[in-house]
Amino acid sequence: YIDETLMVLLNIIYLEPELEGALLDSFAIFNPQTGQLVPTKNGDIFFSFYKQVGTTSTDTADGIYKMLYSTKSDNPEEQYHQNGLSRFMTKDGTWVIGSTHLLIADAVLIKCPYTYTVEEGGGHITKIW
Repeated sequence: YIDETLMVLLNIIYLEPELEGALLDSFAIFNPQTGQLVPTKNGDIFFSFYKQVGTTSTDTADGIYKMLYSTKSDNPEEQYHQNGLSRFMTKDGTWVIGSTHLLIADAVLIKCPYTYTVEEGGGHITKIW
């Protein structure tokens, strides 16, 4: 639910031109009552991990709270292969979206970009397990 309206959290796979057409994961929220995608608080029609919290830099300092991406020629498979998404509220009342990935024992938690603007931390990684 967002603002007391039932919503559907959609996993999206797309080809990223900046990475030679590499397969990347993202997500969107769909309102089944209106038949429309819901924009993030910053007006984006979907959330791209690569665009928002990704990096192609292999410098360790550039990777803090970032996800490392490579070009299609370096990694021809789907990068990360997102296989789980969940939106939930933490104990302190913060809305978070969690994403898990096939073959990688991790979960990435971001402050919900559909609840918070970028200036409020929306879309920023809060934890990687």
